[in-house]
Amino acid sequence: MKDIPRGAAVFIDANIFIYDILAVPEYVESCMSFLKRVESQEIKGYTSILVISEVIHKLMFSEIIEKHNLRPDRVLKEMKNNPQIIATLEKYRNIISKIASIGIKVLPSSDKTHKKASFYIKKYRLMSNDAINAAIAKEHGIKHIATNDADFQRIDFLNVWKP
Repeated sequence: MKDIPRGAAVFIDANIFIYDILAVPEYVESCMSFLKRVESQEIKGYTSILVISEVIHKLMFSEIIEKHNLRPDRVLKEMKNNPQIIATLEKYRNIISKIASIGIKVLPSSDKTHKKASFYIKKYRLMSNDAINAAIAKEHGIKHIATNDADFQRIDFLNVWKP
């Protein structure tokens, strides 16, 4: 991601935030450096509410796994059976303010976005959230995406930048 051109508008996928926040050893340096470039306004950063939701969800799961020593496949059941553990979670709480403080703009979606996403699901063989995020990027003229999700490489109008 260090080679993303100065001034580029870049859609930021959930895994970039997750690698940074959870300090995933293989990717943290690249993601932190990229987000600093966004914060310094060298790059224009954009994301969606779907991305924020995914980040919050994964941070909550990660914290439950860590605090309660659970296997990932047991987390959802634990949350349903013991919803009080949700109130003890902290990691996810600052994600929205962190994104805003870095200067990342959260882009809206519309009926038009969702219609275009339906087309992208079939054309590019994408899951629904990825298709919606691609449609949001296209709708806003964004040609770059920071992600570690190889599915975006099937999209002909996005340049994929991996950590």
